[in-house]
Amino acid sequence: MAQPQSPRSGFSMMEIVVAVSIIVILGAVLTPAVLRQIHRSKIAAICEDFNAIKTGMLQYYADVGTLKPLNDIKGLSALSGGSSVKHFITGDGETGWDGPYLERIKSASPFGGTYDIDVIDHDQATIDLGKQADLKGRFRLIVQGVDAALDDDGDPRKGTIWGDKDGLHMAVNWFKQ
Repeated sequence: MAQPQSPRSGFSMMEIVVAVSIIVILGAVLTPAVLRQIHRSKIAAICEDFNAIKTGMLQYYADVGTLKPLNDIKGLSALSGGSSVKHFITGDGETGWDGPYLERIKSASPFGGTYDIDVIDHDQATIDLGKQADLKGRFRLIVQGVDAALDDDGDPRKGTIWGDKDGLHMAVNWFKQ
């Protein structure tokens, strides 16, 4: 006596191949868009950091009357007792200091590299981010993105935002010709 066949269960090989192919195609289409969005969010984070540091410096200048004590801060650091914490958060003993001027200090950008401050004159400075090599091979794209967001003069070699071999720079109270 022949046994009755049970109803088919599971998927055929063709159905599995079609499903996997659809998933691979969707991944190939979505991956570049996701990577572009991640890059844009990192650029936005750098812009926020630059603006926060610049605002803190301008408030410091308004209270103290000079940016000189901020000169040569190499690598903003949130370490307790560090010069950046002293100047921006806890107080540096300067007459008129009425901070804190920053809510928090980020020591590195999303692309790598540290934020440095170089004072040019008592009321002019630059905020510098890393060197070309520190910014993980996307230096030109980073400079263009930050320049477009904050300066938008169409030239990433001058203005208030520019890039060169020494890194990405933001001018405070001046601009590069």
